[in-house]
Amino acid sequence: MNDAEYQRFTDAAAQCQMTNAAFLAYAVDKAARDLTRTAAEIATEREVLDEVFAARRHLGRIHGLFNQVAKALNSGGTPPTPCSPTGTVAARHDPSNP
Repeated sequence: MNDAEYQRFTDAAAQCQMTNAAFLAYAVDKAARDLTRTAAEIATEREVLDEVFAARRHLGRIHGLFNQVAKALNSGGTPPTPCSPTGTVAARHDPSNP
């Protein structure tokens, strides 16, 4: 438990006019009585975290691709046109060259 979590925990216990130990015992008992809801809340948090980490991985890949493009353009390369990313695709689709 980090400092912010501990502060939130102690503030909640104080607001309920309970000691930290009594508040914790009450919260654990309440969670244990409704395991379906507790499991669903935990699963939802895990799913959200999984999605956040997946987005972070995707952004890292995009960052790498942008760096490759910038390096190519800064070293004198020319960007591909939308119709011919490699030049060979345009030759395949050229109507004069079936």
